[in-house]
Amino acid sequence: MTSLVAMSEVAFGCFLKRTVPEYAGEKVTAGNWLIEGSLERSRAEFKRLLPNGVQTKDNFLYTIMQGDFEAGAIWLAGSEDQSRGFIYELYVEEANRARGIAYAAMRLLELEALQHGFKSLGLHVFGHNRIAQRLYEKLGFAVTNINMTKTLEP
Repeated sequence: MTSLVAMSEVAFGCFLKRTVPEYAGEKVTAGNWLIEGSLERSRAEFKRLLPNGVQTKDNFLYTIMQGDFEAGAIWLAGSEDQSRGFIYELYVEEANRARGIAYAAMRLLELEALQHGFKSLGLHVFGHNRIAQRLYEKLGFAVTNINMTKTLEP
């Protein structure tokens, strides 16, 4: 059974160790950043968004549990007026993927969002991440923007 538990300080350290370089890599793959300096930019972004770690106001970080085992992490943040939540991260360990855990975690997060008074949820998904796009569509998320890029060749 899938559940969400408040992320501990130890789990937060592991979360940053995995997520910061992963985010840098995704930004490079998407063509948003150059590889040079991407790790530093990612660290700065996380520091800006989570200046007080798991204690950062209006940010809710959870460990996704599958029974007694940690299966991943999910991060929800509130908007300034607290009417909207934004999902910054959904991660399921590779060994636990394609088992419905991400779907179940998102449904649980929706309940958490309602308890925080959010009227809607938003998220960003990289264009090259088709698996995540299908999951979010299945959960009822609608596309609100599409940015497109073309690399020019001489």
